[in-house]
Amino acid sequence: PALIVALTTDQTGGADSTDVKVNFNSVELDTDSGWDSSNYKYVVPKAGRYVIASNVLVLSANGVGSLFQAHLKIDLNGTKERTSIVDLRNSTMYRFGITINTILNLSVNDEVSIFGRGDVTSSTVTFDTSSTDERTFFYMYRIGS
Repeated sequence: PALIVALTTDQTGGADSTDVKVNFNSVELDTDSGWDSSNYKYVVPKAGRYVIASNVLVLSANGVGSLFQAHLKIDLNGTKERTSIVDLRNSTMYRFGITINTILNLSVNDEVSIFGRGDVTSSTVTFDTSSTDERTFFYMYRIGS
């Protein structure tokens, strides 16, 4: 099984310092029909070890450099399984692309989703995309039993 999904429309209105599920809305590859597009999660069709990776472009919605921390999390069955954090506490940015990747041993019907978070000095958080390139995406594939 293999999956590639992307965000093709900016996801806006994320509250400061709050984990928000990334609503990937474009399926590029789903070999075993595991993607649940209503709940933005992958339901594992076949047990085994999986490579899981995601990149999310997190930005401050007010258009100025108020983003000081970005988080990206792999959620497994409702529990945060892996976390990546970029901490710019002594400085701020307007946007930052954060990446996470891992290998997990998964069972049939396990549910995998991606959560992002931005900590800002003011404003709300947006998960950004572009019409010309995919900045926010999620992929996973099975590498063996």
